[in-house]
Amino acid sequence: MLSPVKIPDSTPIIKFMKRLIEVITENRFRMRKRTVAISAFLVASAVLAGFCPYRVGIVCGESMTPTMQSHQPFVIDRSYYAAHVPERGEVAVFHHGGITLIKRVVGVPGDRIWMLKYAGTPSYKQILAPNELAPRMKALAARPYLGKILQVRVPAGCYYMVGDGGPKSVDSRDFGPIPMQQFVGRVISEPCSTPVNVCRVPTLSHSLVAHR
Repeated sequence: MLSPVKIPDSTPIIKFMKRLIEVITENRFRMRKRTVAISAFLVASAVLAGFCPYRVGIVCGESMTPTMQSHQPFVIDRSYYAAHVPERGEVAVFHHGGITLIKRVVGVPGDRIWMLKYAGTPSYKQILAPNELAPRMKALAARPYLGKILQVRVPAGCYYMVGDGGPKSVDSRDFGPIPMQQFVGRVISEPCSTPVNVCRVPTLSHSLVAHR
């Protein structure tokens, strides 16, 4: 019977194999630590995102032109209306009909909204400023076939939301005032005309897409 050949521990092959095992063990330990660190970071980010009131949205459509262009990013403060009521002139985001919209507040509870509906335009209604009402009524009295004046009173707890784009906007002129409960937040970012991929706005999580 042949006796086994004993290879000394000092041979290059044994040294290489031992070092290889050490490297593999070290890498596994490092990868485990890195995985734990990444997981902790993701969990912490998710928790912080839940408490952060700010979100980034993207305008989709031309209903807010020329103030805000399609594909333009904006920042919204979701906590603002928890301590404040919407005021005329503010741009706000709200839910309606299963979609998210961005419009301007033009009427608050108790306001009377006067609009001019031209003949031949079944859906579009032009919002009239107080100083425009008397001249328009006088003109229509002389030529009533041109259109008619409409009036809407904003009920309690609701707001009249209209896009800056005039006839390009589908808003409260079509679906009526919006209840306060449907508001998401107030738009706080300054208008930006640069493309979305280079527009300098705060990098925040959970983008909100606001449709026309």
